[in-house]
Amino acid sequence: MLDAVSVFSKAGVVLWSKTFSRTKGRPVDELVRTVLLEQKGAELEADLPNHRLRWAFANDLDLVFVIVFQKMYLVPYLPELLRAFKAAFLKQYEPGATRVEFDEAWRVLHAKVEQDSLRKRREEKAKQQSANGAPSRPGAAASGAGQGAH
Repeated sequence: MLDAVSVFSKAGVVLWSKTFSRTKGRPVDELVRTVLLEQKGAELEADLPNHRLRWAFANDLDLVFVIVFQKMYLVPYLPELLRAFKAAFLKQYEPGATRVEFDEAWRVLHAKVEQDSLRKRREEKAKQQSANGAPSRPGAAASGAGQGAH
C-alpha cells in the first residue's frame, strides 16, 4: 500500500505531491533531513520507523522522485512504478515550473503498472504450475475448481 508520492526540486520546491493515507510524522521531510542532506542517498531506499521510502533522481534537472509506503507491505511493482513515475512526470515537466498538474497522469500510470504486475505474476504462477504438472486452466488454482469429491 502506497502512502504518498512526491516530486520536489533539490532546492526544496514541491512540484507535485499526493497523499493516499495518513502517515505518522513527515517521512519525506525525514528523508531529506537524515538521508539526502547527509549524502547517504546512494542506496535510493531508506527505512524510517514506520515507512520505507524509495526514490530516484533526475540529476540534470535537480529533481527527486519519492514513493512512501508502509514497511509491513510488499509492493512488488515498486521499481517499475518509480521508473514509470519519473518518465511520465518528466514528459510533462517544463524546467523552471514551480507546480505540475499530475493527478490524472499518476492515476493512469499507477493503475497500468499495478495491472501489468498482476498479469506478470499470474503468468509466472501459471508457468510454475504447468512445470509442476498442476492444472493450467485460468482460475483453477485460485478458485479450487477441480478439487473436492468425485
